[in-house]
Amino acid sequence: MSLYVDPLSITSFSDLTVDSTEQGSYVAAMETFTNLGPIVDMCVVDLERQGQGQLVTCSGAFKEGSLRIIRNGIGIHEHASIDLPGIKGLWPLRVAASRETDDTLVLSFVGQTRVLTLSGEEVEETDLAGFVDDQQTFFCGNVAHQQLIQITSASVRLVSQDPQSLVSEWKEPQGRKVSVCSCNSRQVLLAVGRVLYHLEIHPGELRQMSCTEMEHEVACLDVTPLKGSDTMSSLCAIGLWTDISARILSLPDFQLLHKEMLGGEIIPRSILMTSFENSHYLLCALGDGALFYFSLNTETGLLSDRKKVTLGTQPTVLRTFRSLSTTNVFACSDRPTVIYSSNHKLVFSNVNLKEVNYMCPLNSEGYPDSLALANNSTLTIGTIDEIQKLHIRTVPLYESPRKICYQEVSQCFGVLSSRTEVQDASGGSSPLRPSASTQALSSSVSSSKLFSGSTSPHETSFGEEIEVHNLLIIDQHTFEVLHTHQFLQNEYTLSLVSCKLGKDPSTYFIVGTAMVYPDEAEPKQGRIVVFQYSDGKLQTVAEKEVKGAVYSMVEFNGKLLASINSTVIMDNRHLVMLCI
Repeated sequence: MSLYVDPLSITSFSDLTVDSTEQGSYVAAMETFTNLGPIVDMCVVDLERQGQGQLVTCSGAFKEGSLRIIRNGIGIHEHASIDLPGIKGLWPLRVAASRETDDTLVLSFVGQTRVLTLSGEEVEETDLAGFVDDQQTFFCGNVAHQQLIQITSASVRLVSQDPQSLVSEWKEPQGRKVSVCSCNSRQVLLAVGRVLYHLEIHPGELRQMSCTEMEHEVACLDVTPLKGSDTMSSLCAIGLWTDISARILSLPDFQLLHKEMLGGEIIPRSILMTSFENSHYLLCALGDGALFYFSLNTETGLLSDRKKVTLGTQPTVLRTFRSLSTTNVFACSDRPTVIYSSNHKLVFSNVNLKEVNYMCPLNSEGYPDSLALANNSTLTIGTIDEIQKLHIRTVPLYESPRKICYQEVSQCFGVLSSRTEVQDASGGSSPLRPSASTQALSSSVSSSKLFSGSTSPHETSFGEEIEVHNLLIIDQHTFEVLHTHQFLQNEYTLSLVSCKLGKDPSTYFIVGTAMVYPDEAEPKQGRIVVFQYSDGKLQTVAEKEVKGAVYSMVEFNGKLLASINSTVIMDNRHLVMLCI
């Protein structure tokens, strides 16, 4: 390790602050870095199994105690924001036929549509000739032959740019409402319940080419062309209710080319055909934040190489955008993610925003190469990082985390923690503050008979603070505390491991403890406790008293290797000592 004491160089006098801030300070924070310390334990996990590991640390102590999830991610730099609650969709437009950059942003709400004109960095609400503003817009955009399109539940409206006027309108022949839609520069795909309609866009005309009825109601669809944005797509992708399937159909005849059963009971909410590095994919996002993705053969429509990742916990909306001349996909959810390809492998990078419901690319004079993003309350315009940066997510525990391990089979983390309680007059104790171990969905308490004959040599008095140690079972996706197990009075948790033992196929959480008393220089008693977590329940499978503190444990050749005070022992599945 080298220490450098080079002086700080100031390249110009303009770097010096000569005016004080409102607080009277001449010191301004240029950049801040999150403090992760003290880090007492950590584990590296690849939750999405995409080769992109993330570090989960036990950081801080007492009321500042937390888990920190550290991973490479992509940053969004905010340039403007507007308080606009209730946005249900947004799209950029080039209203003037001669413009090469976007000059309008269309926002959709329940029962209405609002149009914002972009003039430099100024934003002003306006009306758009040919568009309806008293209905919710499902899609709008620039299409072929210098035309604009607006799709609502009532109709599809085609508007010429010069002069700006309505030139064609398509309505469902039986007057029924459009439920979902997709559009490219030359085609429109609509679903009215179970019925699919395919329209083509011509100069001043919307031409219905075909229709078909599916077995179940259509939940989502896509007609993105994979051979260039100005071409016609020969394929469409749809997701269905009821049978929870994704299908590839040919256009314009709606012939079924491939049917993929997704399984489960969660319906697909967004489906997208896209290309990364000249490879074609189908992405299908479900209502619970899960994402299926497949390789797509554009000649046959067949899907292969099925894979699944979890992006969030809420319905996900998939939208494409371009950055550095490459195609990327933005997954809008409670944990927004950018999807791109590196060496012909899809990479999923978190975005440094808490929640994004809708997104569209925006390239205006005032906001070039930007993204417009909407959540429940705000419209934000920003630019995206060209490179990944380190992003840190904090999960507050409000108590001291000590050890952590990951168990893949239960999709949970095991965390050893301690909280502070105060002795009350009745002989019991109460927590200083609400914390993770007091607010779990379920709980249990140790009732070991191993130490029934021993008594604590130290009696606590009224008002004295005591440590209470716990095992927390934490969901890997939501980081919600599913269960907490409280250990005995004066029992400190010291070590934790998740492993299989012998030929037993089950995976266990194993905790090593020590009975700690103030007048003992070194613990004389401790426990090794084996837990199994399954079906939302934590069960104590086995326990063993040991003569000292279990400072560390590892799995070794199907056995448990433990260090106890100055001794190393090996146990089997039933905690029978094999050697010392």
